Parts: sequence; C-alpha cells; structure tokens
Amino acid sequence: MIPGSKFRLAALTASVLLLISACGGDDSPSSNADPQGAYAGTLSGGNGNKFELLMLEDGSYWALYGDESAGTFFVSGFIEGSGAVSGATFTSSNARDFGTDPSTPGSVSASVKQGESISGTARFGSQTVSFSGTTAAVAPYDYNQPAQLTDIAGRWTLSMLTGETAGVTISDKGAIAGFSSGGCAFTGSIAPRPSGKNVFNLSVTFGSVPCALPGQKADGVALSSLTAAGKRQLIVATVDASRQYGTAGFGTR
Repeated sequence: MIPGSKFRLAALTASVLLLISACGGDDSPSSNADPQGAYAGTLSGGNGNKFELLMLEDGSYWALYGDESAGTFFVSGFIEGSGAVSGATFTSSNARDFGTDPSTPGSVSASVKQGESISGTARFGSQTVSFSGTTAAVAPYDYNQPAQLTDIAGRWTLSMLTGETAGVTISDKGAIAGFSSGGCAFTGSIAPRPSGKNVFNLSVTFGSVPCALPGQKADGVALSSLTAAGKRQLIVATVDASRQYGTAGFGTR
C-alpha cells in the first residue's frame, strides 16, 4: 500500500525475521506441525531488536522488523519468502530482505514449537543473526479471528521505510486511493484473506513518475490490531512480481 520509492538499507537483523516464519514446530519428530500463526520477539547480531512474524496457510511468510515505542511497532524493514517444516525444524532458502534496494537473498534455519515459540539463526551473505520469539508476544493481535474491513476503513497516514508519509483512504468496500509526500499516486484494493484468519490481502498499482515503479503492481498483506494505548494500528507490506523491490508502512489512529 505504500507508494513506490527507493528503500532505505535495512538492518541485518532482518534476516532474523524471516526465520521466525518457521513458527510452528512439533514435539514429535515423526510428524510435521502446521506452521500457521503470528510470532514476535527479539533479535541479536543486528541493528534492530524487535520482530513480528506472520506465517500463512500456504507456507509463505512475512517478517517485519524494527523497534517498539509506547506500544507501537515502528517498522524499518521486512522479510518475505516461503519454507517448509520437517518435524520441529523450519528451513527457508528463498528469503528476501526488502529493507534493501534491490532486495537481498538469504536463508533461515529454526527450531519451532507449534503455536508457542521459535528460535534459530538467519543468514544473509556473511552475516548471521540469532532470534527468539513467542506467540504470546503478539497479544492482543489474534491470528485466528477473521479480519474486518470496518476496522480499517477510512483515512490513514502511514510512515514509510524511506521516511516519507502516505495519505491513504480505504473505502468500506476495500478500494484504496493514496498519495505520498514524495508525489507518488497509487490505487489498489484490500480484502480479508479467504482463509478466515486475521490477515488482509493487499494489491497496489503505482502511478507515473515520481513513483519508483511507475505503472507497476505490487501484492502483499496488511495487519491491523489495537495497541497497548488503545489505538488502531495498520501495518502493510507489498512486493513486486520480480521479488526485487518491496515497500512497507505503518500508522495508528
């Protein structure tokens, strides 16, 4: 949902995020757990110290990283990819860090306990980041509750990875229209994911220059939940078809 523009280099910690997507292990080595769910925790070995990970029913994952202040998660980058669970071990070889421009490839290896916790390492080039997270850390967000358009309809001001802001309007039918402080206009759509989980599918088409991807489309996900201060927060992330470029943003109201 964020307008296209060059993205700021993200902390290596991003690598950790993607590995959280491993969320979903099992105590029995003879069976594979369902890795779906939302997880959050801490990182070490990089510049950021917090992550939030979303693992979807199709094996794809989105791992946001950044810092938290006054109950609001300030996103500085994200990891997107897909992986598989074998017993209690999650691996991903196609992770992409979209905190860099273009994105950076990496891999993840993690030990998971289904629906409870995850820990492991992520590698991007010669750098290794350690991570540890739990499902409890994402409260009050509930992955198993259906997403509601009524929660996010209306006007938002989103902060982007570049430091720009984007004014976004979401209709009660899920139509999106927006304009960034850098001059990029965009349109799109957002809808609850058919799985019935607390996730929105998101699609955005960027306008002409000065958008970084003029006339191109990006797809992704959006999450909404209440903060500790009782405000509604919206976090969005999208990537282009080539998986080379991506954007993310967040806002509260």
